[in-house]
Amino acid sequence: MLNNIKQEESIKDRFDSKIKDCYSEYEKQWMQLGIKELLDKAEEIATVQHMASELPAYASDKEKEYLLKFKNPLEVVSDFWIENGYETLVIDDLQLVLNRIVYDKDAEADYEMEDEAESESETETYTAMQI
Repeated sequence: MLNNIKQEESIKDRFDSKIKDCYSEYEKQWMQLGIKELLDKAEEIATVQHMASELPAYASDKEKEYLLKFKNPLEVVSDFWIENGYETLVIDDLQLVLNRIVYDKDAEADYEMEDEAESESETETYTAMQI
């Protein structure tokens, strides 16, 4: 039982950290843009901000574990959100987006995945640190 709790925490911690890192990269890119470019990207920026704040609290461990397979899970979820034309954050809509990504595996062909060996190594390292 204790091992399951540690594993769940590691998924949550890894996911939260990855979302923060991805968001930080977005911020760096946005800081390089001019005003016109920022205005053109307003919808994307708002979506990424919403997903960065809501996704860690909303996604289940199974969904987080799957999303960790992507180099930038924040990009995957944000793009799917925009593609579906959602304008406000409604939890039911977020669940529909997660279902398409996680259970239908609609994103694997279009987004960069983490290197399998790199992902396994990170998991082993994180697990070893917990012991």
